[in-house]
Formats: sequence, C-alpha cells, structure tokens
Amino acid sequence: MWIWHPPSCDADLNCDFALDGFDVEVQEKAVGGDTSDYCQADPDFNGDFALDGFDVEAVELVVGGGPCP
Repeated sequence: MWIWHPPSCDADLNCDFALDGFDVEVQEKAVGGDTSDYCQADPDFNGDFALDGFDVEAVELVVGGGPCP
C-alpha cells in the first residue's frame, strides 16, 4: 500500500538547535549513505521518495531562510 508522507520542514538535521552549514553537511552525508548524524525520522527531506542532491538543495534553501520544499 502506497502512502504519501509530507516532507518535514525541520532542517535542523543534526538536532543541535541551529540551522547552519552543518545541517547541509549532514544531508550530504545521508545522500552518500551515512545517516549516523541524522536525527530526523526520514532523510528524504523533500519528500519525493528519492534520496539525492535535490534533498541537499532543499536543505540549503531552508537553512538560507527559504520556504519548505
């Protein structure tokens, strides 16, 4: 059964209570297969069912003050 899940807009991916380049780094590592520093439930940040560079771009956008994906 396919269930759509809305993307999370919490870009504090390392749960250090700051939105910064470290969150982007954590997303880049997750795309590369290392989710050890990722504290959110799902590393598919933009909710498109693919873990890729678009997730990194979405995190960069939110960290920079842009809208949620």
